[in-house]
Amino acid sequence: MRLVNFVSGEYYHIFNRGVDKRDVFLEGQDFARFLEKIEEYSIDPEDGAALVEVSAYCLMDNHYHLILHQQKERGISRFMQRLVLSHVQFMNKKYKRSGCLFEGPFRAKHVDTEGYLARLTAYIHANPSDRGGDTNTHTGARGIFERCRLYDWSDCSLYLAGKGPLLWLFDDVAYEQFLMQQIRWTESVPGTAVPGTEG
Repeated sequence: MRLVNFVSGEYYHIFNRGVDKRDVFLEGQDFARFLEKIEEYSIDPEDGAALVEVSAYCLMDNHYHLILHQQKERGISRFMQRLVLSHVQFMNKKYKRSGCLFEGPFRAKHVDTEGYLARLTAYIHANPSDRGGDTNTHTGARGIFERCRLYDWSDCSLYLAGKGPLLWLFDDVAYEQFLMQQIRWTESVPGTAVPGTEG
């Protein structure tokens, strides 16, 4: 049972992964459709008002991360119910499968400070750090940064272009510099998350 009480005007880290850590996106179309549905379902079909603002996201092969800013009462619950059900039905039909796709109900954490929100944004954008198969020729922290910048299924590049909805958090430092700091932290302490983003 989820213990988080969603409050309008607050930010939440929403995440989940595939059952038995299996992939929940198998090809580009699966990622692209999920992003299309994120945009579609963030709007209340009854009155056209926003249910949530999607403040940051990253979709990986076997899991996803979203930062949601609830705009209306029950906005996150309504948004996620439609999004998850739609994706499960799509994947089951497309790949002729049945049963559970995700490990369980989506998980949620209240993001209760600006510092936590800033670190979480960078943590989410750094998720593709160990993804192979790219043409990146850089090494070390710069190589990880470039992999994240070029990754198709997050909004990291939007933030680096100065257009992300949470850029107000980074008035004192360029987002590129902040993201590099977080990448260097995770590189210096392998296997750990940036403080405040555990779970």
